[in-house]
Amino acid sequence: MITRHHFALVMMCALLVWSALFPTEPLLVAAGLTGACAGAILPDFHMKRPKRSCPLTGAWIVTRFTRFACVPAMLWVYSRILPGQPDAGDKRLTHSLPGIGVIAAMVSGIVLVPALLSGVGTALAVSTVFLAGLVLGLCLHLAEDVCTMKGISPLFPFSSSTLCGSIRPCNTTDRRIARFQAQHASVLGIFLALHATGLLPVPLLRDLSLPGLCILVGWMIYHSDVAPGKAPTGTRAPRAGSTSSRTSPAWMPS
Repeated sequence: MITRHHFALVMMCALLVWSALFPTEPLLVAAGLTGACAGAILPDFHMKRPKRSCPLTGAWIVTRFTRFACVPAMLWVYSRILPGQPDAGDKRLTHSLPGIGVIAAMVSGIVLVPALLSGVGTALAVSTVFLAGLVLGLCLHLAEDVCTMKGISPLFPFSSSTLCGSIRPCNTTDRRIARFQAQHASVLGIFLALHATGLLPVPLLRDLSLPGLCILVGWMIYHSDVAPGKAPTGTRAPRAGSTSSRTSPAWMPS
């Protein structure tokens, strides 16, 4: 998916979780949201620099950490355990479980170590929630990209097997992404309203937030016709309610 789709979906999912877990701790909610936003864009190291200054410029700057720190680290590790080294420009490097693991580990070293050395409880709590949000954002990034026609290779470079859906993000006639955003916003609104009115106790809201998130992500994946491997042209039709179908196979992640 494109950057604005990642931001919108990840922000709503993260707010759903963190507002339920920390209803009276705005600092921790902010830390979790910030981490989720970072995780939503860090895998896209191939992102092109905007031609003029705009909000996307900040996102592009964040992805330079992946491009110049995380990708070289991945290549160094892979060169020592695999017979061949992947291409440094291969987007599958960061659109995989090993890839987001390396990103999370490197960010953890930068964020968590200073907090531990400081000995300040608040700094450690904020750093921990930030990193939890980062992992959430990274995982959601993969879950969202698996819905697209380009899909992801979840175990790359150890396996080139792919998972892909039937959504072409730039196809304006396919309203599924807009529908996913509306569904996310509706569930988030219901949770925030229940919290604000006190109709449900906080412990129950906490218990419901993660299952609610899983249902939203699962619904999105189901209605994106996600399946393993490449699909030959014209052999797969979207499920009822989908508005687009595959027109060509693709293996590189969006």
